[in-house]
Amino acid sequence: MQVEQVPPSSPAKSLEQGCIFKLDGLKFLHDGKEYSLNQFYPSVSLEGITHGIVMSQSCDMERGPGRTPIPYITIGLLEPFHRHIRREEDWSQVAMPFPLRDESGNDVWHTAICSEKLEGVLGRHIKSLLQNNAKIHFFVAFDEKDVDSRYFVANLTKAFPIRLRHYNEILTNVTHRLKYEFARKLSWKIANLYGRADTEDYDKDAASTVTEHLMELMDKALRVSRPLEFSKTEFKQAEALRDSTSDQKTAFLNNLMKERRAKDTQKAKQQDQKREKPKSA
Repeated sequence: MQVEQVPPSSPAKSLEQGCIFKLDGLKFLHDGKEYSLNQFYPSVSLEGITHGIVMSQSCDMERGPGRTPIPYITIGLLEPFHRHIRREEDWSQVAMPFPLRDESGNDVWHTAICSEKLEGVLGRHIKSLLQNNAKIHFFVAFDEKDVDSRYFVANLTKAFPIRLRHYNEILTNVTHRLKYEFARKLSWKIANLYGRADTEDYDKDAASTVTEHLMELMDKALRVSRPLEFSKTEFKQAEALRDSTSDQKTAFLNNLMKERRAKDTQKAKQQDQKREKPKSA
């Protein structure tokens, strides 16, 4: 994993690039009043986000005689993987809404999904994230048993300045920090937003395990209602109707469902005939 825990018995003594801090209980004193991060940045959605990461260079935050630290500390947010993937990917490539007419003649909207294409889209993104080769994203894996609270992504283009006078408030809330080589990678990516730093990649077995975990989060990423599984051929036919009228989409989907039911009925009959066929002497 890329992070190491900072035990409460031995708290962090200084802020460094790659320090990870909890947002819960984080308050900033300003003009005699306490403000949360959400009050500082009310337009930023913090739903589901529990931790931030220090993005400023360590040397820029050093304090003491002869030092002229920067006036602001730059922080980023660690998004849970399922939230990140839902926001960053173009799901129209693999899923689209379609109305299906019920027995009462009402259109009930479903989501057409092509799992074959979905795995391809997710697979490419995950492969890039896993070794931290994505241009503007930094992948962080915690050593947690629960898959939901293990994998996070920071968007390096979404940074927020906090005045240096709030240094101690952030320091008090530090719970983890990036291991040395990954802190270097973060520094490299922030400076260049491309290329590879000298960090250790996941080996084949570890990459396979993490990829499985991230694929398991697919359902949370989509959060679709009434999913309908489409083959690649069916999804291609549906894409041709993307800009068509609701009636045309409804007609297509109802016909498709009729064809599926007819195939299922035929298949069931064939299976019954096989069971009823007498065995040869």
